[in-house]
Amino acid sequence: MNFLKFAARRLLEMVATLFAASFVIFGAMYLAPGNPAAFLLSGHAASPTALAEIDSEYHLNEPFTIQYARWLGQVLHGNFGRSIEYRTPVSTLLAARIPNTLLLVAMALVLVIVFGLVLGWISAVRGGAVDSTILVATTFAVGTPSFVAAILLQGLFAVKLHWFPSGGNGIGLGQTLWHLALPAFALALYLIGLLSRVTRSAMLEALEDEHVTVARSRGVPERQVIRRHVFRNSLGTVLTMSGLIISTLVVCTVLVESAFSVNGIGQLLDLSSTTKDFPVVQAISLIIVALFMAVNLIVDLLLPLVDPRLTLGTRSTQT
Repeated sequence: MNFLKFAARRLLEMVATLFAASFVIFGAMYLAPGNPAAFLLSGHAASPTALAEIDSEYHLNEPFTIQYARWLGQVLHGNFGRSIEYRTPVSTLLAARIPNTLLLVAMALVLVIVFGLVLGWISAVRGGAVDSTILVATTFAVGTPSFVAAILLQGLFAVKLHWFPSGGNGIGLGQTLWHLALPAFALALYLIGLLSRVTRSAMLEALEDEHVTVARSRGVPERQVIRRHVFRNSLGTVLTMSGLIISTLVVCTVLVESAFSVNGIGQLLDLSSTTKDFPVVQAISLIIVALFMAVNLIVDLLLPLVDPRLTLGTRSTQT
């Protein structure tokens, strides 16, 4: 019952926050400078009559409150409206691009988890020169933004060495994975360094716990001590990072997909922001906010299961 009450309360909080976020997202686009009709008619004679027709077709000439109410009502029915730039339903555009973005994020997430946890583990356990080397490498990774990593990787491995394609999605699963390899690593590099350092700090802190000393004094093999008592007790701290990791991956796809010409929602958001395509920008922004909140809810529910020392209702640091 406590679990159900907590979950219900958090769901209600999510709904209220999403409602507030939808208002902010719609209002920000409404107040942004520029007229989407003018962008749509670029290169053509933007006569007052043509502008008025576009404004009327997309309800851009209505008051803000009416536009927002209309849009919110459509969103609640799963309709994100019609793209001003592409003249097609936004849901159709998203359906064609979301699989590419999800695959890119999934590949990057695997890299982050594998390399971040392994490097953090080795750094905490080995110490000495190994620890110093990993700290230097992860410091470089944390200090390298995704768009910088994309440019460096593209210039070295695609343009100079020709080991990977410089962009695009490829045809078929095999080619798609090959084309997304460099973008995935560029997307993951910063978070690999971040997760590695967090894992290292959590494990070093766990190594100082009393029960670890007791386990060693009883003759428990060091590998079991590290695996069962140190790493397991560090998972709570690592898990709280998952909300930040997934959200950062999704947000940074805007830069990485644009750099590598990946046909995903990140690139679509970048292009739509330039052309003032209100419905597309609003839909993608709201989806990102909803994803961020959903991940944090899942983390809050899983934390007591991973770390019994925490009680139900303990919130992740990214909420």
